[in-house]
Amino acid sequence: MNSTYGYRRTETLWFAKHSGDFDANANPPSPTYISALHGGPPSPPNEKWLFINGIANEFFWFQRSCDKIRDTFNREVTGVYNRSDGILWDFIECCGERRDGEPNTLIGRTQSSKAAQEALEQELRAALWPAAGKVPDKVVMIAHSQGCLVLRLALQTLVTETPKGSPQRQIIKGRLRIFTFGNPSIDWKVIDGTEQPLSKYVHTTEHFANETDFVAMLGVVMHRDDKGSGYDLNMVFYSKTGKAHLFGAHYSLGVDAYHDGENSRLLKAVNGTEIV
Repeated sequence: MNSTYGYRRTETLWFAKHSGDFDANANPPSPTYISALHGGPPSPPNEKWLFINGIANEFFWFQRSCDKIRDTFNREVTGVYNRSDGILWDFIECCGERRDGEPNTLIGRTQSSKAAQEALEQELRAALWPAAGKVPDKVVMIAHSQGCLVLRLALQTLVTETPKGSPQRQIIKGRLRIFTFGNPSIDWKVIDGTEQPLSKYVHTTEHFANETDFVAMLGVVMHRDDKGSGYDLNMVFYSKTGKAHLFGAHYSLGVDAYHDGENSRLLKAVNGTEIV
């Protein structure tokens, strides 16, 4: 069965059974979801994988996105749920929260986005500087769509709260690997006294985009070549045939789906291959 058809058929069946994210007592879903491995070869034990979703995602589709990453790369994935405020407001946030040097008032107005940012910051701290247990050598952070904006704000927080030259900064630089899909951010920078490319603060940064994805066109597609955008031209991968925005249905995780995909560190880490 065609994977996109199967995804859409699952969507139709799901809508027949579910009416929304909230339970019978009007409680929202959990802020996180663990997509655990079920058999197969063991994943590299020294890696921690995280994901945050984008616009207009109900919890079911957020879970399926985590499962897609799990099944492709054979890793357990901890997802941080960026709950939707409706596609219109989500899109307004994507249009308005796209620069590092401007107040983030739109995301700050929605409890769901603030909660997602706080949960993501907590998961990043726990992965980078665990209080107990095994310390991962590599922390892989994948973000899609509006989740890229939440991620950028979370990374700004980490940079702000860790002094220059500190061991914490060195750990971020040595362990954290960032991968975005359909990124609507005009720039990929952080304020650290002055504006700096975010890629300077982490081990690896890669951006993936469908060139006619309307959300990605707000950011990485239209602004990749801007002077001082913070986007490394060699680390932006455009798809060969992808056109739309949904992570599950429209974004491939295959090397052959992207121009120069063989140069991507993420796409070569399929089936449990250790990421470099």
